[in-house]
Amino acid sequence: MTSPNQQTPRRGELYWVDFGTPRGSEQGGRRPAVVVSGNIANRASPVVLVAAVTTKIPSRQYPWNVPLAATGELREDGTILCNQLRVVSKERLETYVGALDDEQMRKLNRALAVAVGLIVG
Repeated sequence: MTSPNQQTPRRGELYWVDFGTPRGSEQGGRRPAVVVSGNIANRASPVVLVAAVTTKIPSRQYPWNVPLAATGELREDGTILCNQLRVVSKERLETYVGALDDEQMRKLNRALAVAVGLIVG
């Protein structure tokens, strides 16, 4: 894991993650992912909760998806898939890609709330 200023990943940071071989409709392989677990848990636990990112832009925009523009290590536009959450070891976090800005974080928080049923989309 290569993070810019700290050893502990922070909520909203993007990393390349190797998800391994997918089953069914799971996201798999090496792809960007956003850390969505809270910073207290990220400091205390050897695992983090991440949302997978795809560069295949869905034909329909769902309320649990967040558009993500290309930036830095993320060379293509993508979509954060808040319905594709996965707990991964911190050891699976590879290269640091960047971090979401405040507006992207607001969109992420809403999409996560829809994905886990806290609010209706």
